[in-house]
Amino acid sequence: MINQTKLNSFLDFSGQLLFVLFLFSVLFIPNLEIRHNLHIGAEEFFIPLMFLHWLFYRKSDAKNYIYLIGFIGIYILITILINFKTQSISDYFELYKIFKFGIIVLFATNVFASNKNLFHKTVCILLPALLFLNFLHYFDVFGFNQTIEPYYADFENHLQYFGLDSLGNPGSKRMLGTAGNPNVNALIFMFFFTYFLSKLDLKKINTAAWYVFMSAVGIVLCQSRTTMIGSVVILMAAFVFRRFTKKSLGFNFLIILMAVLVAYLISYASLEYYANIHIKLAENKTLRGRFEIWQYLLEMIYKKPIFGYGPSKMFFYENDLYSENEYILYTWRYGLIGLILYISWIIFPIFKNYKFSREHGFFLLMVIGILISAITNNPLSSPMTMPLFAIAAAHFYAGKSGKLMCNENSI
Repeated sequence: MINQTKLNSFLDFSGQLLFVLFLFSVLFIPNLEIRHNLHIGAEEFFIPLMFLHWLFYRKSDAKNYIYLIGFIGIYILITILINFKTQSISDYFELYKIFKFGIIVLFATNVFASNKNLFHKTVCILLPALLFLNFLHYFDVFGFNQTIEPYYADFENHLQYFGLDSLGNPGSKRMLGTAGNPNVNALIFMFFFTYFLSKLDLKKINTAAWYVFMSAVGIVLCQSRTTMIGSVVILMAAFVFRRFTKKSLGFNFLIILMAVLVAYLISYASLEYYANIHIKLAENKTLRGRFEIWQYLLEMIYKKPIFGYGPSKMFFYENDLYSENEYILYTWRYGLIGLILYISWIIFPIFKNYKFSREHGFFLLMVIGILISAITNNPLSSPMTMPLFAIAAAHFYAGKSGKLMCNENSI
């Protein structure tokens, strides 16, 4: 008979190892090419192991949230059946992603509950390492952009035009990093930004302030306008909700201002890029292109407003379309019901736990960032940022159960 103490010790160690390897693979290991135009993330290999690990516990502090995730998955299957898309294998990947999200939440909630400092220690190591790797790319150290970055940049044009404008002339650099995409890369740094903001001391400068500094530098250098706006709102929310002393508030604000100045000194074209925002559609090609796609998708939504068209991934591939708005994407795919479920997916944990969400801080700030980012990006459709949101939700529920130590000076 297996000794229960040894079993618990093994499960505890294997859980910690699995989490660290999983998060490392999400952030650092490029997708593996199985065949032409078919890639798989290294983190996918850990999902079955994480599920098996959870089966030993068969308990969760996020039951109601998991029920919601399961219902979303069932509803996606219903839209596939309604739209007669059962032969489309690619559509089932959207169903898989929902259940993958649930597995991450189940697994990470139990691991965080058993190891109170695991998440904090892990992100404290991974953020500097991630920023360092991003700098190797940004400054093209030792030919990094010719030898290593191509493995991360799935879309060649992102790397091809790195540091150049559309005409091929020198322009501002939008840091691609391990995401291979500046908008997704910015969301990754926003994940760290929200966590360490929730760890700032109300009365003095602590080490979290310097991690906020690193995160802010990363966000600015990615030059994702929506994420920048989201980060400003997140920052305002953190400073408004929390009762900082004037001295601590001033010092922390100064550190963030220093991060922006450092990023500007690293890339003098950064400020020019952010300033070059034209409200008029005729003067803003990027915004005009997005509005044209949104209008096209909205016209289709009017024809099938309730259940939508199902995942229909091939429709976007064949027409070379990128929704660039997750609210519209989910409405197009799953109708108005799908839009409600999408928003519920994001805000459900804080809906009945707002008081604790303010005390926890991290997840509330992450929710704000995701809601804003979804206006011009697809954060929960990204294989890199969706797991990060699942981890943030797991951290929230582990804290809510009283098994995770929260910062006494939280939001």
